[in-house]
Amino acid sequence: MQEPTFDPASAPQLAALLSLASLANTAEIPLEGGEDPAFGSVRWRTLFSAERTPTKGMVLGIAEFGPMGTLLPHRHGPAEIYFGLTGSGVVTIDGIPHMIGPETALYIPEDAEHGTVAGTDGLRFLYIFPRDSFSEVEYRFSDA
Repeated sequence: MQEPTFDPASAPQLAALLSLASLANTAEIPLEGGEDPAFGSVRWRTLFSAERTPTKGMVLGIAEFGPMGTLLPHRHGPAEIYFGLTGSGVVTIDGIPHMIGPETALYIPEDAEHGTVAGTDGLRFLYIFPRDSFSEVEYRFSDA
């Protein structure tokens, strides 16, 4: 079998592809939230969002809840995906409770009402929006 060779003519395309990559280290990204009672007690780290990182098309962050922490019922235009990392909790989507924990993914349809209550061990999950920037996601809280 012949070993692959590097074609110098492909260098500009390779450089362009590599320039699209972006790295986020959660230890370097501050926690936000937790102060506004309209949201609940959830805190989050926005890892990828066009207003902060050279990315587009997706927003990725980590939601973090202390024991029995909450994200109050709300809606927003884009659909969303949660992927459980640690702890456990219940995400209620349009009145139906769904358990979330490590290795569990939830798809939340566009404009579905949803809220979260963490378990006694707290909860961390990834959240993903199909938008360029987190600022494009307009949260509409149910009790507001």
